Parts: sequence; C-alpha cells; structure tokens
Amino acid sequence: MQRCSVHFAGRLIDLDDPGALDVGAIAATLSRICRFAGNLRDDHQISWHSVADHCVLTAELLRRRGMPAQTCLAGLLHDAHEALIGDVITPTKTWLTGGGYGTTHAKRKEHDLERKVLRSLGCEPGTQAGVFVKQADVEALHIEVCALGLPHTSFGLRSVVPFDQAMLRELGVLQPTAHLPMAAVFLASQQRFLKTYAALRMTGECVPEAAHA
Repeated sequence: MQRCSVHFAGRLIDLDDPGALDVGAIAATLSRICRFAGNLRDDHQISWHSVADHCVLTAELLRRRGMPAQTCLAGLLHDAHEALIGDVITPTKTWLTGGGYGTTHAKRKEHDLERKVLRSLGCEPGTQAGVFVKQADVEALHIEVCALGLPHTSFGLRSVVPFDQAMLRELGVLQPTAHLPMAAVFLASQQRFLKTYAALRMTGECVPEAAHA
C-alpha cells in the first residue's frame, strides 16, 4: 500500500504514522483554515471563522454541560487532524463517495488519523466521550450557521436556533472581523486554542479566554 506524506510545520509527516505533533503548529494551521470552505457571506460583519475557533466553541459547550476535562480536551482536539489533511466539508465527502462516506475506506482512514493525532497530543477519549463530543460538534455547527447568517435550512435546521451571545463574546469567537487585518485574526484564533489547551492539560478545567486576561 502506498504511504502518503504531507508537509506540516516544516517537515514531512507520514499520514499512517504521524508521530509526535506540536500543538502550537496545529493551532496555527487550524487558525488559517476557514470553516464552510470559506463560503461565508460577503455582506456579513463576521468575515472569518476558523476551524480553531470551532474547536474552542465545541470544548466550551462540553464544559458548560459539566463534562470532565478529558472530554472537553477531546472536543477541543476533535478536528486537530485537519491541520494535516484540511477541512473537507461534509457535502463534498458525500458527493465524492456517492452518499456513503461514513462506511468508506476513506472514513476509516480519517478516523484512524484522528485517533493517532489525539494520542500524540495527550488525549485518548473513550467511546462515550466521543458521543458527547459529536453532540457538541453538531451544536457548535448550528450556532455557527445562525451566527454567520448562513441558510439554516441547508444544514437541516427548521428555524434559527437561539444561542448565547455573551458566551461567544467571552470566548472571542464569532465576533466581527471585517475591520481587522487577517494576521491579527489568525493570531487571536491561535492563542484562544492554545490557552484552552493549556488550561485543560495543566489545571483540568476548560477555561474561556477571558478568564486568562
């Protein structure tokens, strides 16, 4: 079987055996990947929403549900493998596989890479934790769709779901970015991710960015 390598943080990474990965490099890469394949509204005040911030939001939703630190960490890192392979949106995966991505070899390979990346970052969630992370992931998606003014019916929502604006302001995610230079947006997103990671690893709590000010 052919092995594939990708460039990451100045070196080649074997996708079948990624080895130790630097969380700072992962945070930097995820902060430069826009959700929804970059297809945000040109007329909206939020012009950028990164995968890194999606992960921070997912971890915070888990924290607010009273989940243990390891589950929150799994939420923060659930898309960490996308720093290596990119964020391929679900409709594209469905289209490429004729509607059956969830049962394909590609899905199994992605899941295996996700597991290896999580382990390299000190996180090995159990099956039950994975269920909770998926629920929070979907909730985060619904919040994002509504906050970004995207067509909610295209994402299976019957109506716009309510969300906690104060929570988003506290986290610093899904805030107006149109007036900011992109370098500053990337850096802020990276720092939010790293602060949450450090809080989970060192104190056992998922602490919003504002708590570190």
